[in-house]
Amino acid sequence: MKNKIYPKFIYLSQLINLQIFDHSNGRTIGRIIDITAEVREMYPRISGLILKSKKGKARTYIPWDCIKTIAEKNMITIDNYSQW
Repeated sequence: MKNKIYPKFIYLSQLINLQIFDHSNGRTIGRIIDITAEVREMYPRISGLILKSKKGKARTYIPWDCIKTIAEKNMITIDNYSQW
């Protein structure tokens, strides 16, 4: 069992309300209000995040592939925010 890598679980409660930042400029984009997931497996894989903008009006879908880092209970940074 050497070199075995165990996947890290991320729970919805750990993501909800986290701030999201644009990795390229450090600008705050908004907060996570929901997630999307593929439910084909016993433990669904997160496929994206739904965020509410700083002003609280617009809702935006961010594909999971764009997530750069996750600092649990702190923040999430994403790449290429300008493409949305």
